[in-house]
Amino acid sequence: MCNRAAQCGKTFLADGKWGTVANTTAFAIDTNKASPKFLHYMTNQKDFWEKGGSAQPYVKVSETLRKRFFIPDLATQRQVADFLDRETETIDLLIEKKQRLVALLGEKSKSVNEHFFTNAEATATQPLHRLYRVVTGKTPSRSEEDNFSDEEGLPWATPVNLGSLAPIKITKERLTEKGCSGQPVVESGTVLLNGIGSIGKVGIAGARLSFNQQIHALIGKTPLLSDRFLFFQLLALKEQLVLLANSTTLPILNGERLGRLELRIYEADKQQRHCANMEALLQHEEITTQKINISIDRLMEYRSALITAAVTGQIDVATYTKSGTPDRRLDAIQEEMGA
Repeated sequence: MCNRAAQCGKTFLADGKWGTVANTTAFAIDTNKASPKFLHYMTNQKDFWEKGGSAQPYVKVSETLRKRFFIPDLATQRQVADFLDRETETIDLLIEKKQRLVALLGEKSKSVNEHFFTNAEATATQPLHRLYRVVTGKTPSRSEEDNFSDEEGLPWATPVNLGSLAPIKITKERLTEKGCSGQPVVESGTVLLNGIGSIGKVGIAGARLSFNQQIHALIGKTPLLSDRFLFFQLLALKEQLVLLANSTTLPILNGERLGRLELRIYEADKQQRHCANMEALLQHEEITTQKINISIDRLMEYRSALITAAVTGQIDVATYTKSGTPDRRLDAIQEEMGA
């Protein structure tokens, strides 16, 4: 069992010979008295272990083990463990199937977008620097406390805010009037691109804002490309953006290199049709993904509740399967979510 940090209270059922590291506790089980699988199901629940701490939580092992627990006879323990093996496997397979579906949904929009820029005939190509002015952000000194505020001031963006067609969500942190001194500021609708680390993350400003040194803002010099169309074209050209970056441990795409990117020019009506098509597709994916994720959450809740009910004797596992209750419950979750 892990005693501290993110996996605090998480138990693992060892198979074969294992060693332990710091912040873990190993339990030797007398298999003549208890089923390791049953005890794993019983203890691998978030509310089983007594815990302390806040920023760095830890398990109070001794205090937990002083509590009294309901433990059935060995034969019943094995029966419960076998039951839970079967039922959780079914639930886990269903969850995995839904997670794959979410991944495939994202791949569809990516494929449609890339297909357009690969196959649709363009009227011309131009290097980015001829169409856009590249403005790189910067970060005011953080040693001066009054440069930033969590309440009032200019919205402030970092790469974590990028990655969606929807107007980017701004962090709570804002620039004060003093912090704005010398800062680049862009208007709502401006396309922003991450140039350090995760090269190619793109976003659209949802308000007048400033941004840090990892982000480039693309300010149009001509009306040849709409901002939303540029957003989709940059997504399709992500591999080329990565190739333009400096080949270092931490990839860096500076403004000069970004300016070399070849952009394809299309007629205005073709741009509008592609944007409308992609926006409708992304909206459908978002709605469908939300429904599937709700379904996954409910399946995980059901899994947890089923384990608790089985190990505490709230259900008779010998008759529970025959009653069809698990299947009916899973069918109900599927039907409610429509996925």
